[in-house]
Amino acid sequence: MSDTFTYWRNALGGAFGPIHENDPQPGYYRTKPGRDGRMLPVAIWREADGRVTAIRDGVEVDPCAVWTWCCLNPVTYETYVAAAETGEAWPEDVPMAGVGSSYGAADPALSVSASSAIPTRTPAPGPSHNSAGAVVDRAMGMKAIIDGLWLQASDWLAAIGAISSQVEADRCANFAERFGELEKTAEEERTGEKKPVLEQGRAIDARWKPVIAAAEDAKRAMKTALEPFLVEENRRLRDATGFGGVMESARAGTHGRRVSLRRTRRVQVSDRSAFIAHYRRDARVWQDEAVQKILLKLAETDLAAGKAVPGAQMIEEQVAA
Repeated sequence: MSDTFTYWRNALGGAFGPIHENDPQPGYYRTKPGRDGRMLPVAIWREADGRVTAIRDGVEVDPCAVWTWCCLNPVTYETYVAAAETGEAWPEDVPMAGVGSSYGAADPALSVSASSAIPTRTPAPGPSHNSAGAVVDRAMGMKAIIDGLWLQASDWLAAIGAISSQVEADRCANFAERFGELEKTAEEERTGEKKPVLEQGRAIDARWKPVIAAAEDAKRAMKTALEPFLVEENRRLRDATGFGGVMESARAGTHGRRVSLRRTRRVQVSDRSAFIAHYRRDARVWQDEAVQKILLKLAETDLAAGKAVPGAQMIEEQVAA
């Protein structure tokens, strides 16, 4: 094993040497125990007797067990000391904002201090506390948290101008992750709050829709049975008056709204090709947003399959995801 900090110093500059799982190199690093865990500081050094020692987050660990998890994450000595010995945040860390292990996801018992816009816990309401005011307070509280975090994020972006280092890139990504957690929490709150109302609405629909449908079907059947009579009665009135148009329309019913015939119009396409050809050059068709969406979807499918689409091409863009 090497008895110097050569690997670590080179790694800080981006030049990583050979990595062997049973050959941990002295230096200062950090490791992430899990996907959602906080980065933990790691220090590896050689004792006077030649034994290699390692500590992770203040606890001694097997150097070989931690080495491959931290070897690609070197940190400066000053950064290690700040995180391991004084408990300071990592340079790219962002403020907690009502989500995560410190506050709990989808926790309604959050409020925001006026000075810092960082949430503090307030007593949770009892089981019967479901007033509209409490619901609004939860939404307004989370909105205040998001606004406060965005103020910090936007001020930071304005201060640095443009992202120019890995630390700044990591911090920006962590801000995005925090906003994503808030978005998820807010969506879970919205869904949970709305669920009882939706279930109640579905239960009401289940009781009443069959009733409404039965009445509607019966009404339509009666009106359909009336149509031949009303058509014939209109013809009789037209013949009796001698007018080309009907002066008086036949009606039926003595209670409430009387039933009569009304004219309806619908287009029946007899020649699809001729019909399409007629409107092919009509600008109104191609200006329609729905038509444009359909055509773009078709073009995307064809171009992705390697087919040529005259007048269109696939453009690939890179966006942060």
